[in-house]
Amino acid sequence: MKKIIKTLIVVALILTASYGGLVLYNRLQVDGGQQVNDMVAFLSKKTGIIADDEHFSDDVSAGNLLRRKMINRTHHIDITYFSRQKIDAQEIAKIIYQEAIKHTGVPNEGDYLHYSLSRVTISSKRTRIINGYHYDLAYDINYRTTLSKEQLIDKKVKAIVAHVKGANYQKIKQLNDYLVHHMYYSDRGRGDQYTAYGALVNGHGVCQAYTLAYYRLLLEAKIDNRMITGLSVQPTGRENHTWNIVKLGNRYYDVDVTWNDAEGRKNMYFLKGDLQFKKSHHADDIYKTTAFQSKYPLSLYDH
Repeated sequence: MKKIIKTLIVVALILTASYGGLVLYNRLQVDGGQQVNDMVAFLSKKTGIIADDEHFSDDVSAGNLLRRKMINRTHHIDITYFSRQKIDAQEIAKIIYQEAIKHTGVPNEGDYLHYSLSRVTISSKRTRIINGYHYDLAYDINYRTTLSKEQLIDKKVKAIVAHVKGANYQKIKQLNDYLVHHMYYSDRGRGDQYTAYGALVNGHGVCQAYTLAYYRLLLEAKIDNRMITGLSVQPTGRENHTWNIVKLGNRYYDVDVTWNDAEGRKNMYFLKGDLQFKKSHHADDIYKTTAFQSKYPLSLYDH
């Protein structure tokens, strides 16, 4: 059975109305960047309201920090966010998280990072001050792989891609064939079967392992792709499933490495057009939006 394990996100929201230190905030001009950092650090030192070292006034910078710490497999991450406007604390915490896991084209970020998490618990606390609001955000994260396993994956990916030659089509095919020839489908394991570690180091895993490994390998080879989640449609029924869309030329094509590794299906699902592919693969709704489809235009026909 094809399996996909999605990240569980738990959100805890705490709102406070604390006015200690209002005079301190009133003495400082708040524009953003270093001025915000200086202000938050000063207030933290004088009042103890903020005990966190990482403070931001924009979600991009906060998301960048969260991403770096997740890559380093930090389990507890504190972020302080400042805004002149009142924002829902839960919402800003989620926005920063989405910024952290967005697709960047870097091999160990984006979809790879997102599906390497098993559980994310988010706590948020909003405090009113005279010039606006500050938000204490805490992310408690469980990972499917350790930092040491990720380091082994990094070495394995670089070694594999170093032997890939030719134009993009040849690279896409060679990396597909590498996974087909060097791993097999198995849902047995202690969690590694859902990871690129299971695929590239242990040599077996479920569809999520195939897809994550292919995502990493292709991006390492400078070929853009995305991991797609959805349902496989077969005579026996529908099951959770994952696959990739891979850029070749100006279009993206569907590739299901897992099914390419199945008996009787060898490479039948390689660089397929969506017109036929979607009959057996139903992508989740998030991939059907105008925004996603305009950014990642799928070819209707096979390459």
